[in-house]
Amino acid sequence: MATLPHAAPVAQGQARRHRGSGHWRRVFGQTPTGMQRAIGPPDLERARHRCYGSGCKAPNAKDRVAKMKQMDWTDLWILAAVSRAKTLRQAAERLRLSPATLSRRLDALEAAYGEKLIDRQRSGCVATAAGLRVIASVTQMEEIAAEIERGRDVQGAQGLVRINADEWMSYFLTMRMARFRALHPNVAVEIVTSHRPYSLGRRETDIGLRAFRPENGDLVSRRLGRMTFGLYCSRSYHDRHGPAIAAQDWSALSFVGFDEARSGLAAERWLAALPGVPATGLRCSYALGIFDGVSFDCGLGVLANFIAEGRDDLIAVLPHIPELDQDIWLAMHRTLRSSVRVRAVWDHLCGLFPTAAAPAGSQDGPLT
Repeated sequence: MATLPHAAPVAQGQARRHRGSGHWRRVFGQTPTGMQRAIGPPDLERARHRCYGSGCKAPNAKDRVAKMKQMDWTDLWILAAVSRAKTLRQAAERLRLSPATLSRRLDALEAAYGEKLIDRQRSGCVATAAGLRVIASVTQMEEIAAEIERGRDVQGAQGLVRINADEWMSYFLTMRMARFRALHPNVAVEIVTSHRPYSLGRRETDIGLRAFRPENGDLVSRRLGRMTFGLYCSRSYHDRHGPAIAAQDWSALSFVGFDEARSGLAAERWLAALPGVPATGLRCSYALGIFDGVSFDCGLGVLANFIAEGRDDLIAVLPHIPELDQDIWLAMHRTLRSSVRVRAVWDHLCGLFPTAAAPAGSQDGPLT
């Protein structure tokens, strides 16, 4: 899904000034005489029932279309994002908005549409039947928007390409994008870093770099290579603790690792299994925090090998930890194969791994 443009919050309900009145009233549909009082969102459903019980007709399709013209179309994408993420918090992280803003805009959308679209429960957010119908239409709109974007590519590589990767791969790419920018100055690249993969099928990102082979049949994928890891410390830390490091006396050393929330990662499990290893002295919520901690003498930590290449200030205590090897897979949705700008980024990424290849007999692989 494309980054949502900024839009001012829409007020709850549809406000208009009635001729001859000195204050604002919110009116739902066509209320009978005497019912034109200020109606807030909590009264919305009760007002409808009272209105219909008085002989007033429910809004028909024509009325619904008229109301749709008043809504903010960006809120439709917010509805779809909340439904897909299952919670306001996770949707807010993806859309880079606050949960309060998402809640307010969902209220505005429901008021404009005239029906409840999302059930916000303690366990998460679930789309109603009406919400599912709207989301189905939003999905079609996303596909149309993607088709329009592909149409722009006939003029050459230009526009935005989003790449989703974990922290190590994001750092790897950032170090190697200067040549691409020089060759394709009209293509903007956005590297979206997250531990949890963004969905390629739902167009949350254009290209994904994964540590596993994507199984979705609508995706094109290619194995690029393998990322390896080692145990490192700074040169000055090694100078102070050389004998203990040489003897692998882990109990006499300090370690840098992930925080409790990410203690289940393979690197953390490997560290915890070292004989006599003490509790991690410095914990970080992100991989580059470990890199910084190791670089500034805080102890030993697991780093991707590429990050230590050519650095005289880092010492490999264990140059290779085979148990932590990760395959690197490149993937995108099949519908983007004809996009010039996406293909340009894809080809550049493949060029960073000269031995990139797809499994023999696989339907996935190099683009044709």
